[in-house]
Amino acid sequence: MPSLILFGIAGGLCATARNFELLLALRFLQGMGAGALGTLNVTVIGDIYSGRERSAALGYNSSVLSVGTASYPAIGGALATFGWFYPFTLAFLAVPVGILVLVSLRNPEPHNDQRFT
Repeated sequence: MPSLILFGIAGGLCATARNFELLLALRFLQGMGAGALGTLNVTVIGDIYSGRERSAALGYNSSVLSVGTASYPAIGGALATFGWFYPFTLAFLAVPVGILVLVSLRNPEPHNDQRFT
């Protein structure tokens, strides 16, 4: 969840950047948060689900990522007609999602009987 919250805060603050150097620094921080999200969501799905449920959850995950990847440029472009910084405000939505996941996600530790010898 720290990665999601870092992504949301740094990405949303890009809307407040009034010089290029600050924008680059904030985008760097946003990228640090985003970098872990792609692998962590699959890891969490693998920890929570097994068998057919895991396959279904991975399919839903892939579908949501594809819809987001396809629709975000259109949404961002529409918002950019009002100002260059408006698309960055969408990243703030990651903060309440991160907090909601933090308080509601039950991620049990996987059980493994294997030992290193």
